[in-house]
Amino acid sequence: MGDCLFSSVSMLLPLSKEHSSQRLRDLAIATMEKEPQFQDLVYDEGSLHAHLDKLKQPYTWGDTPEIAAMALGLNRTIQVYLPVGEIQSHPSKDGTNDHKGPLRLAYIDRNHYQPLFEKDHTPLETGPKQDWVRTDDDDDVE
Repeated sequence: MGDCLFSSVSMLLPLSKEHSSQRLRDLAIATMEKEPQFQDLVYDEGSLHAHLDKLKQPYTWGDTPEIAAMALGLNRTIQVYLPVGEIQSHPSKDGTNDHKGPLRLAYIDRNHYQPLFEKDHTPLETGPKQDWVRTDDDDDVE
């Protein structure tokens, strides 16, 4: 539906209105508007302004720029586990919340984000314990 990124991050944070998927979407937009590193990125829509206008619509997909913006806005590192075994890490703004540990997401089927939890339903502390499945598109992996 397009809200999986924001919903997944919301599930990893303490339950509150501040951490609803819509509030996280708004946080990503506000951070992208004010932080200079987002100004010069290339967006499918052509400009940051056009991208943010689209992102303001409910159920518009979020991706790497929005993850980086949430990491800055929440001041929490966000790690994304990819199917090929790579980890993308998006650092917090100043590290003051690093003692809480990173928020961890899995990126699945090249179009879906999922929160990673321990078996007791607490946010995952150490990363996935299972091996990732090789996809047909991973030509350089054996």
